[in-house]
Amino acid sequence: MKPSICAFCPIFLVLWFFTLTLSATAQTNDILTGSKLSPGFDMGVNSSEGRANWLKGDNGQLRLSYPLGQSWGAVFITVGKPKQPPRPFKDFSAFESLIIDIRGESGGEQLEIGIKTNDMPDDGSETKIPIRITSQWQTYTFKLDKFSGIDLKKLYVVTEFVFSDNHAQTVYVRSIKYLARNSPTGTGTTSGAEGSLLPKPETSNAPQVTISSPAELTEISSWSGDRPSLMVAGSADTIPPGTKLFLVVHPTHSDNVWANEISLTGRNWVSQAYLGGAGGLPRDGDTFQIFTTVRPSDQPLPPMFNMKDEVMSNPSSIITIKVKLISWLDRLIAFGKDWQVSIPIGTVFGVFGFFIQFMFGSSVEARRRTSSTKPGSTKSHKSKPPIPTP
Repeated sequence: MKPSICAFCPIFLVLWFFTLTLSATAQTNDILTGSKLSPGFDMGVNSSEGRANWLKGDNGQLRLSYPLGQSWGAVFITVGKPKQPPRPFKDFSAFESLIIDIRGESGGEQLEIGIKTNDMPDDGSETKIPIRITSQWQTYTFKLDKFSGIDLKKLYVVTEFVFSDNHAQTVYVRSIKYLARNSPTGTGTTSGAEGSLLPKPETSNAPQVTISSPAELTEISSWSGDRPSLMVAGSADTIPPGTKLFLVVHPTHSDNVWANEISLTGRNWVSQAYLGGAGGLPRDGDTFQIFTTVRPSDQPLPPMFNMKDEVMSNPSSIITIKVKLISWLDRLIAFGKDWQVSIPIGTVFGVFGFFIQFMFGSSVEARRRTSSTKPGSTKSHKSKPPIPTP
């Protein structure tokens, strides 16, 4: 007796349900949920100055506090632990989009999003998509085919956040996932641009502070042993009530920073920046970065601190100052040149030498004469006549 088709119905139903479950699972691949990575992934952080302490989990989200004074910085999520080649990889060819939930601390922060295969060099040459984020949570959708030169079958860095500015920035991330083709894209206010869905920049009420003087890469001269200073001028708009504006000086050879409050009497401001502090006087060729930051009135910046210990929000543009020191020898020569207006410098040093010779020469001669008149001196008594022999 042949089995009826109905006898196989339960088996078909189980296989159908199992297939639907796998299909639903394959539609997404969660990389980050809250501040936790999915199994099989790890994370690395670095910057141009080797700073690796600006990433941490914070209340169910990742906090990326890109530090001041770096030329670049990156946070990257890898398949397995970050390592030197040969590197592992994972096949993401079944996916179409990368979805990220991200926001900025103040709004207006700028960074780049990228991915990499396991055979790409670590030189920043991979395709990255720039974004400007807001202070509200937004869902960003990046089409994977916009990352040119990427073989999705060999992904090693599944998401990277790249900063390329010397300004400090803080951004938060709470979700990263990959979506398969024909999958729902999730929620979020977005607008299309170059294949990625980017939110329209919001009108920010963040403080707008600029430095108009001195110019970038200004070089100042100072006498060796002195603490040089210069006047810094700029403008400030939309400074919130209950906050204060501070001028910050950062020597590029040190993590020490010193600050002083800027007195605001209107839109324009002027303050004095000292290029040296308790950490020591500047050396010839030292460079200093000068910028402003806004702080709550009840949380003022100390006069001197380590930049790793303070978060400086809404920094202004940064200017760099170089110090050229004038040595004491150059100082003496310059002093002599000033006197050459009326007296040749040779005459000045000649008179000075004659005075030294007169003082020390007279003293030596006086001591010589005194010693020659002491009793017992062979020069102050006549020699006894020889005793005749019988």
